[in-house]
Amino acid sequence: MSSSLRFLPLFALLVLVAACQPAPDTEDTTTASSEGTRVENVDLGVAVAQLDPFFRVSSNEGGTISLVPSDDSTAGELTIRADEPRDAGGVNLVAAIEEHKAHLEERGGEFKGQRELGGPLGTAFYSRGHFAAEDGTATEETIIFTVHPAGDRVLRLTYVYPQGDDSAQRIQDQLFAVFGELVAAESGQDSSTVTSDATDASGGTG
Repeated sequence: MSSSLRFLPLFALLVLVAACQPAPDTEDTTTASSEGTRVENVDLGVAVAQLDPFFRVSSNEGGTISLVPSDDSTAGELTIRADEPRDAGGVNLVAAIEEHKAHLEERGGEFKGQRELGGPLGTAFYSRGHFAAEDGTATEETIIFTVHPAGDRVLRLTYVYPQGDDSAQRIQDQLFAVFGELVAAESGQDSSTVTSDATDASGGTG
């Protein structure tokens, strides 16, 4: 019997032992790579310069960025999209708030108020209200309206989440964290990209 045949069982055993070892834990690597993520949608014309680790990208296509909590046990969705461009009359953020109020009331909900903000793209307002979802869940909807970098349309950040006692945290720590990182998209990119090369935001929420 050759020496190679005599050592074959030992070699096979080592392969089997290696195969039975647990896979390396990649959770820390995934979490670390989510920090400093830039989310850009050229069709929308907007990017989130540095995505807060609380969120992950659910979808990024067709002129809409959709974000959901990184923790699957936390409900909610934040979408970023723009209205159609306005050729005449300019951009009216107050009118957008009135539309939101009417939409809440159409769903049997309640408008809770508005507030003016300063942000990286200029003047903005947030509008908040409650309504019951189709399954009866008490739901809160907060929208930030600001002027799109192109200057010809309203940009909306709509955050929908279960109504609870964490409204202040949802708005101040989560919605505002994304709002404060908005910048104009860079030209020459794919229509929607998610990269780990973050760019500093050009301003804060004020």
